[in-house]
Amino acid sequence: MANTPSNRFGSKVKYEYNVYLEVLNLKLGEASLSIKDPDNIEGINVYHLNFNVRTTKLGDSIYKIRNKIDVWINQENLNVVKQNKSIRELRKKKNSKTIIRNQKGITNGKEFIAVSYTHLTLPTNREV
Repeated sequence: MANTPSNRFGSKVKYEYNVYLEVLNLKLGEASLSIKDPDNIEGINVYHLNFNVRTTKLGDSIYKIRNKIDVWINQENLNVVKQNKSIRELRKKKNSKTIIRNQKGITNGKEFIAVSYTHLTLPTNREV
């Protein structure tokens, strides 16, 4: 089967990372990055990325983490269009929803100016 854009996202692509306590080979937590099906937000074609981090019951006894971040990025220029975060670490709980349009962002009702870094230029050896 060819790796075309239409079937590349048909199934969930997931990368997982597990954290172990080396000495006893005990699992403390895991993290995963998933690429979801492409979507369209207000006429903008986007990729949807999902990042999850969580500790196991053993890891919870040291530092409990339950974080989930969803990011939608513009397919043309890879700028962030939307981001939802649910951060749960120890006793801290923080949720945020961000929308970015035309270099104007709104997070939980507060406005800010979003700067685009799609045309980042790195120095050559002569410029260093």
